[in-house]
Order: sequence, then C-alpha cells, then structure tokens
Amino acid sequence: MLKLLGHNSGRTCPCTISKIWLDIVIGIDVSTGVNGQINGIKTMLAQIIGALTVAQSGTQVSRVALYTFAGNDGNPSVNVIAYLGTFNSTDDAVNALFNIQSTSIVDVPLLKALTTAAGIFKRSDNRPNARDVLILLSSKGADCTASGSAPADLCRTASDMNENGVEIISVQLDLGAGQYFDGLGNPCYRLQNDGHQAHNIINAFCQINCFCTKGYEQYIPYDNTCQKMGECVQGVEDGAAWNFAKIGCQRQNAFLADELSTQKHAFLQVLAIKISGGGAKMIPYWIGLNDKSPSGVYSWDRGTDPSMPLLSGDYTIWPSSAPNDQNGQKQCIAVDQYNHGFNLAWINQPCNSFDFTPAYFCQKNTCDTDNYCATP
Repeated sequence: MLKLLGHNSGRTCPCTISKIWLDIVIGIDVSTGVNGQINGIKTMLAQIIGALTVAQSGTQVSRVALYTFAGNDGNPSVNVIAYLGTFNSTDDAVNALFNIQSTSIVDVPLLKALTTAAGIFKRSDNRPNARDVLILLSSKGADCTASGSAPADLCRTASDMNENGVEIISVQLDLGAGQYFDGLGNPCYRLQNDGHQAHNIINAFCQINCFCTKGYEQYIPYDNTCQKMGECVQGVEDGAAWNFAKIGCQRQNAFLADELSTQKHAFLQVLAIKISGGGAKMIPYWIGLNDKSPSGVYSWDRGTDPSMPLLSGDYTIWPSSAPNDQNGQKQCIAVDQYNHGFNLAWINQPCNSFDFTPAYFCQKNTCDTDNYCATP
C-alpha cells in the first residue's frame, strides 16, 4: 500500500476574532471589592471588544450590552449602560467601557447581576443563529456545587440561563480566601484573574461560536472536553453501499466521516452504539477511507472537495500491517468487529455491493468564525 509522508489531524474550531458573531452581555462589579482594579478591567475588556466587529446589522458581527453592579441583593445598585440593540459600532462599545467608574458601595449582588443579564437577553434576543454569552466579572464568588453554600435561587437562576442557551464566562477578580466560582455554568469558562484573561475570553468566544446545526453532534475529544473540535457528525442507521452513502452525505453538504485519531474513533464508536438502539453491541459503519483514486493511494472522502490522502504518520487500525487489496479491486473501508468480535478494525469491503450495506456517518464543518450559518 502506497503512503505519502506526513500527518493529518482533525479540524479545530477556527478563531478569526473579527468574524465572531455572538450576542455578548458584560456585567462588571464596581463595588469596593475590585480594589482599584477598575482601570485594568476596562482596558482588558476594551482590548477584547475592540477586536470584534460590533454592529446591529450584517452577518458575522457581534452585539454587545453592558451593565455594572454593586451592593447586596437586598439593596442592589445596578446600572444598565447599554442593551444589545444600543451600540452601532465597536468604537461606541469601547468608549462606553472607558466611561465606567468604580463606586464606594460594599458587597456584590450576584443574584441581581444574573437576573439583569437574563432580562437583557430576553429583551433583545432576536438573532436565533447567534449564541448568547454573559461575561460576569466579580470580586465575589459563588459555589453552586452539591456541597456548595451559594443561595438556591442564585444557582437556580444560573441553571435556567444555561438551559436557555446562555453560556456564562465567569471571571474571578481579586478574590479573597475561599472566594471562587464553582458550578455556575460551564466549568470550561470559569476563568482566573491570572493576567491571561483577554486571551482566555477570546478563546472561550471562539469555542462558543463553534457549534453544529440541528441533527448533527459536535466532536469533542474524551481527553480534552474543554476544547471542542470544528467537526459535526450525523449517524445514519439505514445502511447503504459506500458509493451511495457518499452521495447521501453530499446531499447534506457533508462527506463520509474520518477517523484521524483514537479519540475520534472512540467518539464514532459511541455514536454507533447510540444509533443502534443503545445496546452494548456496536453496529458496523462506513468511514470515508477508500482506495478509489487512480494512484491507488488510500484517501479520505471529502465530498465535492478533493480527497485527503492517508499519510504515513496517520492513525490507523488495520487488522494487520496493511489492508488486503482484494485481488486488485477498488475497496472502501468499514469499521467492524474481527477476531471473533473481540476487536474493532478497518475492514476492506466492496464499495458498491448489496451484500454489505452498514450504517454510516456524515461529517461537515461546524458553524464558526470561518463558516457562517444563517440558521441554527
């Protein structure tokens, strides 16, 4: 089997900052707890927002809302500076940030901070294809884990926001001993005041702005669940020959899935069990690998785009050192059991036969900064 030198890897979520398209609400603690950090906070946020394309119309643009909070939940002081429909340009948002001032008010009304953000999203949420993001910068933490001490209504509000599609990026400012966020939204977006906040917030933006359309499941490696991949997969249980499975995927602007790593192979295994009804037995399935090219090099299907050759450094799970060429016939690859069902491997099969028509997976790119999706 001829192999070209090199190594293929999976598609990561792109991060073209100026093309981020999110609805972003920023809540800033202006209580005495910020300890004179307000200028640094404003500058850090201005760097982030200044790199976005803030506008009210267009496709790959972000909308930004802004509010401050201080006091306690019994006597909160909240100032909504801008709703999502307020700022018409990046400069408008940056100028408003620099106009924020700290206060002499003690304590932080976290519940009111959350309900204010929820109200802003509800008031202006008319972009169903844009993800909602709350950046909550606070000098006071909250523990919403099972053993935590945060008030139940605070944790319930955060949970309701998550269920309604709001991703919470919590940024811990100069917190005292025992002050932290835990269980308040996705732990992947729980950030520290470590000098890397701007980079980490931008990375969170790009991860949130990387998602799959309805019917597809996003590939997330089991060993790094905080770093989503820019790949979406849909399983099709009603089997077909490889040639027609390829056509079926192309009709969805997709291609037959690849397995470029142990993690991706494990991900597809789980989906194969799921589409078979959830039992322990995994059904066989086609992948995009085939040797149909005139050169005889095994290549990965890429739909209407040129195929991607299998390279010498790539992940493989052949049952032996090389695939069986089946007397020179063109072959396509399925994942199936061998060795009396104790192992899984890539098995050669005819590409166009009624005798072998397993399930298959279609794969396409995520909606992200490099691939705009008009519908969710």
